[in-house]
Amino acid sequence: MDLSYKPNLSAAKISSVVREILDKNDRRPNALELDVSFSEVGNEGIVTLIQSLLNITESLPLGLSLASRMNRLTPDGVSKMLNSILGDESNGDADKGSFTGAQSSLVLRSMDFGWNNLGPDQTGSKELSSSLRRLVESENCPNVLRLYQCGLGPAVCRAIGKGLIKRSEVRDALPLTLHLCGNEAIGNAGTAALAAAIRSCKKGTVVFNELDLSSCNIGDAGAEALALALKGVRVLDLSNNKISNDGAASIGRALVESDCVSDCIDLSNNHDIGDGGATDLAAAVGHNTIRNLSLRSCQVHADGAKAFGESLIALSKLQGECPIILDVDLSGNPLGVLRGKKNKESGKYSASNLKSKASATTASYMNFIGKKIRSGLKEAGLEMGTNGASVDSDDDEDDMSTDSKSDTHPDASKARCGAKAFSSAIVVTEHEEINQDKDCKVKCNLAVRHCFLDRGGADALAATIVQSKQRYNVDLVIDASMNPVLEEDMIEALSGKNPDTLEEMAERHISVLETLRVAEERAVEASQLAASRHRKEEEWESDDGGLDLDRYAVDEEEYDSDARYDDEYDENNLTS
Repeated sequence: MDLSYKPNLSAAKISSVVREILDKNDRRPNALELDVSFSEVGNEGIVTLIQSLLNITESLPLGLSLASRMNRLTPDGVSKMLNSILGDESNGDADKGSFTGAQSSLVLRSMDFGWNNLGPDQTGSKELSSSLRRLVESENCPNVLRLYQCGLGPAVCRAIGKGLIKRSEVRDALPLTLHLCGNEAIGNAGTAALAAAIRSCKKGTVVFNELDLSSCNIGDAGAEALALALKGVRVLDLSNNKISNDGAASIGRALVESDCVSDCIDLSNNHDIGDGGATDLAAAVGHNTIRNLSLRSCQVHADGAKAFGESLIALSKLQGECPIILDVDLSGNPLGVLRGKKNKESGKYSASNLKSKASATTASYMNFIGKKIRSGLKEAGLEMGTNGASVDSDDDEDDMSTDSKSDTHPDASKARCGAKAFSSAIVVTEHEEINQDKDCKVKCNLAVRHCFLDRGGADALAATIVQSKQRYNVDLVIDASMNPVLEEDMIEALSGKNPDTLEEMAERHISVLETLRVAEERAVEASQLAASRHRKEEEWESDDGGLDLDRYAVDEEEYDSDARYDDEYDENNLTS
């Protein structure tokens, strides 16, 4: 029942509408979904509404899913509302959780109090913490509790943690789904409190179906604390925080070293997570201890991408339940070589854009080959002239070389193409091929949306799809949308909708790899010949080539300059 955005509707009127609907049916429903968000019901209104529902359902229990977002609620109002459902506290020690109360006729399914100011600066914050603890440890705890952007801090996390410990002692207690997104005051302290509570629960208990701590100002310390408690969490959302490589690596290592399997971990938009953290997380993927990993909008480059390619090979060698289904999202990472480019003409069909599409790949490959040859000759002590014309023109295509070092990217991993690095782990690197007849398969969905890919990178991904299927029994589907340079048929091919184009792209990349291989061999041969020549020249200079040069020495007194010959000739003529 959607009664949201109705500020003129009082709690009494809402109760009347609910009663009318429930009594209208000959067979009363056993569950009610009620949304009164953005209706400004306030503290008194929400308490009145709950008391009315208790009266309506006094004779017959009713499952309630209540959403009351942005309704000017305070800790005092929410605490009173929860106490009306849970009953009064007994005379027992509240800290020990000895509570009684009449069985409520409202069976809570989910509760949403998002975007209400329930922070510690409001009246009744201590009472709210106590009520939330009672709620979590009670048999009437909702399966889903949403507290988005409520100004909550570590105190509420500690209270919820105490309730979790008490709850774990109850047999058949269902795991919770807790959303604490946007409560920046939680930080590392609140996260550590929840992690400690999870670890204190009865061994083997799955405490959370889903724990959402996105945008909670969590750093590496909080991530490391949660890494020790991953066995109790199936889905963990740590996106939009301040986690770096250290925190991400601790999670990856914990997954590898433990025997737990995480359904999903989201570390998106943690801008300090780069190749280091991605490599450890990829190792967890290779051990099949995580099924869904999201690293959107981080700083993963070529080395991290290559680690994920290697993880697919590791998965293909595992024995066990089949198939293995994996989702990895690397969208928004600077994997391609077109990052940082600004088109002078932004139109899709502008002259510069069409020209770039037509020549970018060719220019990239030719420059790469030339630089490989120059590098080999330079190692041998030879230099190629730099005054010749370049394959590229003087416009935006000058930066298309995917494996060359850039002045703006001193790190080699940042200068290389992540798509080609990912591909190299499967296409270039030699691995033992997997028996195609075995039943076990790996099905992987890889997202690389908005990763600044060029056509060369797309061709590399196409070759990866073909080779991973043929050699390792891995079904790989890639979402490369939102990369403007790529044509629609290329994007469809990578997603499995255009097999003919996929084969063409793969063959193009394999052909380029063969050209590079030949160029590298020739560069090595040239280096060896140059080195051999250099050694012979050194030997000649050291022993004078085995010749007695004194025999051929010229007496300087015997021969003089041409001028002296001329003088002697003039004197003889004068004498005669």
